[in-house]
Amino acid sequence: DNVLSTNSPKIYGSDSDHVLDRLTFQERVETSLRMTTRVFNRHSPINAISIGLISVFGIGLVEGYTTLTPKKSSLLEWSRFRFVYRYALAQVIPSVIWGTQPATVIAANINFDLRNVVETNKLPPYKCLRMGILGALRGAISGSILLAQILSLTTVLQDAQNSFSKKIYNGKEPPLENTYLKTKAQKEFDSSGVVIRFAGKESDVTAYSMMKMGRRKIWPIYEDPENDVVKSLVREYGTVGGQEKSDIAILPIYWQVPGGQYGKAESWRGMFVPQTWLFRAKSSAQLLLHAKEETKPMLILEADGTPGDGSCVSFFNKSDENYDLDLMEVAQGFCCLARMTRNLNIGNEVKDSRVLRVLLVDQNAKVQSGGGRAKTAGEVINELQLADVTINSKEAIVKSLDRWLKKAHNRIASMEDESSAKGTNIDIFSTKKTVILKTRSNERFKSIKKELSKYGYDVIDKSNVTNHKQTNPTKIPMLVYERTSSETIYMIRNLIDTGVAEPENICALISGHEGLADLSASKLEKVGHICSSEIYHEAFAYVRDQAVNGVDLKLIQSDLDCGKLWLN
Repeated sequence: DNVLSTNSPKIYGSDSDHVLDRLTFQERVETSLRMTTRVFNRHSPINAISIGLISVFGIGLVEGYTTLTPKKSSLLEWSRFRFVYRYALAQVIPSVIWGTQPATVIAANINFDLRNVVETNKLPPYKCLRMGILGALRGAISGSILLAQILSLTTVLQDAQNSFSKKIYNGKEPPLENTYLKTKAQKEFDSSGVVIRFAGKESDVTAYSMMKMGRRKIWPIYEDPENDVVKSLVREYGTVGGQEKSDIAILPIYWQVPGGQYGKAESWRGMFVPQTWLFRAKSSAQLLLHAKEETKPMLILEADGTPGDGSCVSFFNKSDENYDLDLMEVAQGFCCLARMTRNLNIGNEVKDSRVLRVLLVDQNAKVQSGGGRAKTAGEVINELQLADVTINSKEAIVKSLDRWLKKAHNRIASMEDESSAKGTNIDIFSTKKTVILKTRSNERFKSIKKELSKYGYDVIDKSNVTNHKQTNPTKIPMLVYERTSSETIYMIRNLIDTGVAEPENICALISGHEGLADLSASKLEKVGHICSSEIYHEAFAYVRDQAVNGVDLKLIQSDLDCGKLWLN
């Protein structure tokens, strides 16, 4: 029983998009070119090999000229120049084993007049001496120095690959442009744009979005490359074969900015925004007037200002300083990326390009001023205009809980109406807006109880129902929220097996998107679930969908504030 369902277009991400998530030929070409270019740009065997080959070829030219019969026109004749060139070229490979291709053989091969060529043993003594010295020098260069450099090149290429992989893991490898050699389907897929998401140290909703949308549709900005979540994402999406086969990364999938340094130019050195990352967005005027469909480029920036661990529900008001991504960092990052789009070479559209800034945050979080005055995060965002659209993380969860509980109470009420018609006694507890919360955390219990009481719910502990002899706990909606998703799922199965609760009246509060896979594998189809990462992902998708289709940003914000997204 999903808490949220939106009909976002395919371009905003779905599991079917993963067909295009595999490594393409274009990506292989671009990554290979990057590594090869860096090998050439630094001191390496490539330089020595190039010099060696030129030297061997140059010596061969002198040798070829020496074998020609004297003639006034010398090399001015094309046929004689061609012979000298072919002679030098033919000596490159034999030089590795100190060999020499005879001049007469080369002349005969290109139909050159043999009367213009003198065999080495018939040359004048001084020319024979010259040929011997040149041949020895050519063999020494090719057979020892050049061969040694070629063998060491394999080590250099391996080091270049490791260095490239390290930059990807550290988040300092810029994105691929990947704008050439594309099929029509790939161009249409890429034309939908790429979301840039600020994720702090870790962000479970970002990991979930990357899983749902595919690595090509979202570019995260993380702070800590050593974080296990970040490393896992690189192994999953940046390596060949995923986590099971290789730890060598070949595809850049994120950018790293140290905490507190979002406004420094050094943090963004090398980063750029490709043209294909801009969405093609309609204007609100076109939507109202049904005008001819013309689109303008739009850069979409998102930020996850919630605790990144994927905790589902914990409603104690926290200070903005307790989050790994504060409002000032988000604002600085938005500005730096917005400036990058002004330098895109896409014609006159650069001046008309728009930037959509979407911020997910608890708007009731406290932000302290230097003088000790406290403001809410929502007040600071509005005052400084830090974002265009703000998603209230706490309200999104509470309204999702309220949505599920209303359905559960309505279902139970309809069953009791049937029981009443048959003369069966009505349960006292189930006629009220009573909710059982099964958790071992006192903090979670208090915070959830406090927030749901604002919606008229009476949150009680499971022991309160067990001790009431006239109460049937199976007729009361139950929320289960243990320390981990595995514990939550185990507890739900135990409650069902022992007859304490009915599956359709239980809702699992899942911490982290990986718990969704565990819940699906447990085959508890009738059990509802609420996962913050899933809710936030859908909220981000809703904002993108509406904005790209020309809906006014104030209307989008109004829909979010009144909870329209979670009413259906």
